[in-house]
Amino acid sequence: MPVHYTPEEVLNLVKLICNGQPENEALAEQIIQGRGLPKALEYFMQIESDALRKKAMCVRYGLVEAFPHLREWNFNPYLKHYNLPLRESFIGLQHFESLERLMINQYRNEVLTLPPEIGLLTQLTALAVLTSQLFELPQEIGQLRNLIEISITYCRLTELPPQIAQWQKLKSLNLKYNKLHRLPPEVSELGLLQRVSLFHNQLQGLPDGFEKLKKIEKLYLGGNQFKVFPKQVLALTNLTELNLYDNQLSEIPAEIVQLTKLQYLYLHSNQLTSLPKIIQRMPSLKAIHLKNNPIAPLHQEKLTRQFAGIILKF
Repeated sequence: MPVHYTPEEVLNLVKLICNGQPENEALAEQIIQGRGLPKALEYFMQIESDALRKKAMCVRYGLVEAFPHLREWNFNPYLKHYNLPLRESFIGLQHFESLERLMINQYRNEVLTLPPEIGLLTQLTALAVLTSQLFELPQEIGQLRNLIEISITYCRLTELPPQIAQWQKLKSLNLKYNKLHRLPPEVSELGLLQRVSLFHNQLQGLPDGFEKLKKIEKLYLGGNQFKVFPKQVLALTNLTELNLYDNQLSEIPAEIVQLTKLQYLYLHSNQLTSLPKIIQRMPSLKAIHLKNNPIAPLHQEKLTRQFAGIILKF
């Protein structure tokens, strides 16, 4: 017959195991010998390292006392002590006020669903998710108002929830290798953004209001479906690096000269045949990458002469 423990009894048993006092651990062992091992703890007993077993239990059941300075946690299906159920672990992790960084790595070919309970982790300043089987974000993710950086990469996101507007402290947004067709207008509310990576999505444009993100210094839009240079970028006067490689751009507007702090411009693998001459007046520009554009060899030589002092890479 299966061994029956109430949730409260399981929690009390975990407290004895993780207490760190030999007499409490001995008592826990006596209980298990007498009544049997609770089914809820069977998985943990497969973890060979005593220290890692206890740490995993404490995270799962929210026992802060044993690890009061836990700053980082990584869910990883290939490591037993990190292969914990997300929902229950989020409920436990909410009690660790020192927790700053959370990483979720899912290498198996299984659909990953982020439960609404992720919204409980309001202490997080950094969140990273790496998987090929995440299709959507719960709206509760907007409750992570202390996020400074978020990285959700190599997933299958097609859209973002409007609740991202609550990420008012966010400075770094990395969503490369997804399937985003558009960005919600709410992204324009993230006024502290400094670095935005949207490499390899399916974007054809930027939302109205994106031009308000004046603090952006590095913007990566390569590997998308832009046919026209996004006009919103021309207002981002703090840009030092702009990447638009592997799109379908046929011309660059002369107004790009407004980006007086721009140092590196990546335009390779587009449909460009020339560049506006006024680019030579950009005071900070160091290099332009133009490989794999239909620019005739003679015109390449002409551009090289025109843009003396700027490295052109054909």
